[in-house]
Amino acid sequence: MSNRTARPAARLMIAGAVATALAAVVLTGCSSPSTAPTDAPATVSAAPTTLSPDPSTSPTPDATFGFITGIDALVTAGELAVSTVPGSTLVSIDLDDDGAWDVQVVTSDGAEHDLDISADGTTVISGPRQDTDDADDRAEHQARIAAAEIDFAEAAELMIEAVPGGTVRDLSLDTDNSTTVWEGDVIDGSQVKHEVRLDAADGTVLRNEVDD
Repeated sequence: MSNRTARPAARLMIAGAVATALAAVVLTGCSSPSTAPTDAPATVSAAPTTLSPDPSTSPTPDATFGFITGIDALVTAGELAVSTVPGSTLVSIDLDDDGAWDVQVVTSDGAEHDLDISADGTTVISGPRQDTDDADDRAEHQARIAAAEIDFAEAAELMIEAVPGGTVRDLSLDTDNSTTVWEGDVIDGSQVKHEVRLDAADGTVLRNEVDD
């Protein structure tokens, strides 16, 4: 083949290669890459949690007897009384008709102190006032406290177990036939009063009778 014939063919080959390269450049420029990642995690907004009060732990007024149901208020009032008189032990708590807890606590020397506490158990209305007990009374208080292995709050819980769904209206540490006992009145769901007596040493129910 002559040089004159080869040159046009070479030119055609070069031109074809250039055209192919230009086409590739044009196609590359026209394609628009996606800017959003395909595997981006979804964003989830957590809804705020609202806690509703538990009605089982909130004391509610009783329409018939006019006092707080359950034992929450009793325990709160008792704990407030004990903390108000340092080193004391609760020996009696009673909800009066005027809607206040009448509480008696005893210090280590056997002296009894009286307090009046609000129905919800959170406020000392009056007291503490020390009683004028003689030596025999103080010794009796000390002996009962020493014999009681369960405190007033545990006694209240055991009384509620004996009268399910009931309300402890009053509670006191006493002596019955030489046995130290917790005695209390418990109102059941039908507004019937039960007289409950526990062995203060081990919590055994010694009596659970309807008060006629």
